This record gives sequence, C-alpha cells and structure tokens, in this order.
Amino acid sequence: MVTGITPAQKVESLTLFLIQKGFSAPEDALTAEALVASQRHELSAGLSFSGTFFLQGTHRSEPSWVPFVNSGLKTPLARLRNASTSALLFVKQDGHLFAFAFGPGGRFMLREDRVEHDFGLLVVLNAVDRAALRSVDMATFDDDRMLTRRQSSRGSSIGVFGLDPSRDMLRAVVGTPKDPAVARLVAGADRLAFRAKVSFTELGVKCGQMLALYSQNDYKTHFPWIDNLKVVRDASVVASLDEDLETRLTSGALDEMHLADPEIIEWSRVDGYRYTTDAAQVPLHNDLSLADYIAAAQQKRPNESPTVERLKSDQVHAMNEATGTPVHRWSIYRTLILDLIRPEARYALADGRWYEINKAFAAVVETQVNAIPACALDFPDAHPLEREDAYLIRAAPLMAASNPCHIALLDKQLVKTTGAETQVEVCDLFSEAGHFIHVKKGNRSSTLSHLFAQGSVSASLFVRDSQFRADVRALVANSPCDKAELFPTTSVTPGSFTVVFAIVSPRTGPAPTLPFFSQVNLMNASQTLRTMGFRVEQRPIITAAAVAPPAP
Repeated sequence: MVTGITPAQKVESLTLFLIQKGFSAPEDALTAEALVASQRHELSAGLSFSGTFFLQGTHRSEPSWVPFVNSGLKTPLARLRNASTSALLFVKQDGHLFAFAFGPGGRFMLREDRVEHDFGLLVVLNAVDRAALRSVDMATFDDDRMLTRRQSSRGSSIGVFGLDPSRDMLRAVVGTPKDPAVARLVAGADRLAFRAKVSFTELGVKCGQMLALYSQNDYKTHFPWIDNLKVVRDASVVASLDEDLETRLTSGALDEMHLADPEIIEWSRVDGYRYTTDAAQVPLHNDLSLADYIAAAQQKRPNESPTVERLKSDQVHAMNEATGTPVHRWSIYRTLILDLIRPEARYALADGRWYEINKAFAAVVETQVNAIPACALDFPDAHPLEREDAYLIRAAPLMAASNPCHIALLDKQLVKTTGAETQVEVCDLFSEAGHFIHVKKGNRSSTLSHLFAQGSVSASLFVRDSQFRADVRALVANSPCDKAELFPTTSVTPGSFTVVFAIVSPRTGPAPTLPFFSQVNLMNASQTLRTMGFRVEQRPIITAAAVAPPAP
C-alpha cells in the first residue's frame, strides 16, 4: 500500500506527465512554440518541492456554431468569444521532472519525444483493483489500426472488456485504486489523469507517490501479457532502429510501413487531416497517408531526404475546419507503424515507440502459423501487376482443369444475411470438395486482416444460417459444385469443409514472410475456425516473373 498524502478539503482533477530521464530543465520538455509563446512564473518560497509554472497566452475565438445559428436568426447574435488558457506546472521530485497540464492545450506544450509514454498506463495497472476497471482502450496494429474503447457501468475485471492478449495492445485503462490515498479514480495512457484530495503544497509528495507506483512490477501478476510487446529503452538500440527506418524512407521502401491515428479521434469535431508540410491551399486529407506526407515534405524541402529528426518535428493535425484549429496533433513519427525483423529480435514501431516483441510470444505465434497445413490444391502462379480480380478469373478454369474437383468463381458475389442488411462475400473460389478459398494480393497487414476476417465471418454464417447456405447454393447453380449435400437445409458438419487462405505475393520471387501482426491475425482466425469445426489450410501464391503478362 502506498501512503503519504494528508487529507485535503477539495477533490482536484489533475493530469500528470513524467519527463524522460536526462531532461532536468523544463525548457528541455517544452515545444519551440511554447518556449516563445508562454510566460514563466516562479513558485512561492517554502514549498517542499521546486518547480516552475508556464502560462500560454489566452486564445479567443468565436464559437463554431455562431455563424450557423445566426443564419436563422432575425437579429444575429452579438459578437461572442470563447477564451481558453493553457499552462504547465513543472515539479522536480525524487530526481525526476514531472509536468501537470492545465487547460485544453496544456499537453500540447510538451514535446512528445521527451515524455515517458507508458507512465500513466503502468501507474494505473499497478495501482488499481483488478476487479474495479471502468474503461479500457485497445489497439490492434495493422494498416487499418483499430482503436476501441469499452466501458463498464460498474467495476469489472479485464476479461469483461473482451481484450484478446494475443492480438490487442492495452493502450489506456480507467479504474479505482486499491489504496484510496492514491486517488478516487485513475486513468492512464501516456499521461496520468486522476481525481484526488490534494493541495498545491502536496504535489511533490503526490508525484513521488505516482513514481513509486510506476516503478513497481505488480502489473505482471494480473496483466503479464503487457510485456508481449516491451518498450525498447536502450538508446543505442533505438538509434540503430531509427537508422534502419531512415534508410527505408530514403530508398523509398514504403510498402511495409504506414501512418495510423495513435489516439481515439473525436470525429464529431474533426473534418480531416493537415500535415505541417502542406502548402496553404492544400485541402484537408480524408485519411492519413505516408505517401501524401512525403510528397508534401519533398515539395517543401526539395533537396532534403526524409530523416527521423524530421519525422519527429513535422506534425499531422486532425482539424476542425470551422474553427481552423487542431483537435488532435501528433508528430509524424508517432503515427508511423513498422514491423522490423532482425536476426537478434523482432521489433515494431507504434505510437512513437519501438517495441521488442517477446521471443516466447513470437515463437508461439510462428509455431501455430507454421502448423496450419498447406493446401494441396494446384494454384496457378500470378502475373506481375495482375489485379486480384483478373487473377481469379484466370485461375478458376485452370484450377478446375488441374485439380480433382471442380471450382466455382464467387469473387464479388455477395449474400445477404438473415435478419440484417449486411451483405457478405462468401469466398473467392469454391470447390465441390468443400473448399472455401479466400484470396488476397499483397503483404500489408490491413489487406490480410480483411482476408482472415472474411474467412471467419463467412464460415460462421454458413454454419448457423440456412438461408445463407441456400443463397450460396444459388450462386453455384448449374455448375458441378451445385450439390445438395454441400448445402443442407438442416445442420451442417463443419468438418466436411476447409477454409483456405491463399496469399498472392505482390513481388516476383519467393513469397514474403507475413508481417508479425498478420501472423497473429491468421493464428486467431485459424483457432476460431477450428473451434467451429472447420479444417483450415494456407497457400502462398507466387508471382512469377517468367510468366507471360496477361493480354491487354
């Protein structure tokens, strides 16, 4: 139990950051903008801690809804102005520098690369009662990075929130501490938000209390899978990984990296994205794109190659067009996702941090993926630059001729599910031997996660929805695959069917190794399908340079 705070009269809601070791002066942690725009104020004498307060000038703007309302009023509203003030209070305690953020822009005054990004999360995991969690944010890393928040109306254990330790990364947690002296409620991600009875004079002690929680390893008892992805803290390793990243950027090897939102977006307030490298006349971007950022950066700095330093200084803003102000803003580096394999370890860049993937976890994933049998069906090689739909049209008759079973082409054939408006693509190719064959071209995580999800959803509907089965049979009507035993009106025997995941290499030569998080998704999809009773197989499809290109 952590103690040391004396009772105060008022409950305060505070937001706290821990500054990385090696940066002891507040100026080291402030952005260039904050250094210019803020006023420095010294603290009173006699406090038990030292520190400095930085106040950023008041920003006044018209509420975004005023023009809309005025358009319908006989007498327009008088000139209205909202005022917002931002500030940071730096506190030195136990050899560390902390920062309390105040106002809507207080956290934006801090340099992202000077903040300990796991501070809030580890404090909460070490402090909370494991059965008293209120909210959980999770992230699944692929091209379509999925950020989800699940809340409970009462304190609950982690299992209630549906987190899958093999696929999801825990990004933020809200819960009730075991020790009420810590706080009434704590919420942690990179920053720590908490509600507690604390006076200004006790802030130093409170920082020391939170630092003690951050340093504990209690989380390993109830949340051991957190270390499946471990933050790389060795500066020399980080520098080496950044150097590898920079080499890839300079050479234009962008296929294996992408940009993704590092936080849950308030879409009700966001109209699009703007890179700080964009020209003034460029409209907002609908989606984050590494190619768009690099194109804008090269136009702004034509004689300069992309560097990690630039990735950390250039930003992307999630903009509110009505106010012309950012609702969220991050460095490009923080939005970058990359899976990097080295002989000694496997690494992932996400949320501005390099993670080392736990070797035991990686070994389990690799073993289970390698244990998925190879499909014995004969598939033709792909042509260079051949579209996926063109490959399927060409492959269907070739496979029917070279395999001991007939093949039906079902690509882009959608079936409506019972009781829902949703339409589902059953599979790309279907065999009279009961193969649901799902084909995707590429090695990007989002493409492959869609492939694996499609296989799981289609198989589940096929088992439980008789109308779905009837509609699938209608798609193969008048073909050798139209057999009553494959589409029974009553129950289905899943063991009579095989779900095949076939992945077309986007490049000539040997099929590439799947990105790590794609391997995780394949492992999970395979487990789900086998639990339902289906057989699961995989098949790499080679793009052969020697094959003649398709006719125009």
